[in-house]
Amino acid sequence: LCEGLKYNTCLEVIQLRHSHRLEVASVNGLEQVIQNNPSLRKLDLSDCSLDADGVEAIADALCSHECALQELHLVKMDIGKRGDEILASIVKILKNPLSHLRVVCIDKNPIDCNSAFALAGSLRNNTDLETLCLDINLNHPSDPFVESGLIHFLHLVCDPSSIEATFDSNHTLSSLGFANLRNMES
Repeated sequence: LCEGLKYNTCLEVIQLRHSHRLEVASVNGLEQVIQNNPSLRKLDLSDCSLDADGVEAIADALCSHECALQELHLVKMDIGKRGDEILASIVKILKNPLSHLRVVCIDKNPIDCNSAFALAGSLRNNTDLETLCLDINLNHPSDPFVESGLIHFLHLVCDPSSIEATFDSNHTLSSLGFANLRNMES
C-alpha cells in the first residue's frame, strides 16, 4: 500500500485506524509517503498500536520538512512501557517551528503529570495548535492527572503569575478536548 502511495502527491487524508500492529516496513513506507506528500492534511493512526520507534519515525517525517499536516490523531495507541518515548516524539512535533498542526488528538493514552508538563511546555511558543484532545484518564475523579496535570495546561493558556506572563501565554490553544470533564462535575 505504502509503495503505491508514496508516488501520490495529491493525497490529503491517510486514515489507518485500527490497523493493529503496523509492521516496521509499513511504518518506514508511511514515513516516505508523509515526506513525499506536500498535500497531506490529516493523518489518523488511532488504535494502531505503533511502538515508540514507529511514532518516532512518523515524528521525524513530520519534522524533516515543512509539512502541511493540520490534524494528527494518535488515539488509543496502547503505548505501554515506552509511553514517555512516544510522548517525547509528539512533543518534538509540537515544538517544530515548521509544524502547521491545528489539531492533535491523543485521547485514551495514559498520560501522567510529568508527561502533561512536557506537553504543555511544548506548546509554550506554538502559535498554530488550536485543539489538543486529551480526553484521557478522566474516568476516575481521583486520577492524579486530573488534579495536578491540568494545572500545567491552565498556566499555559493563562499564566497568572504576572502581567507579562499572562500576555505571553498561549492564546491560540482554545480546546483541550475534555469531553468527560463535564460528566465528572455532575
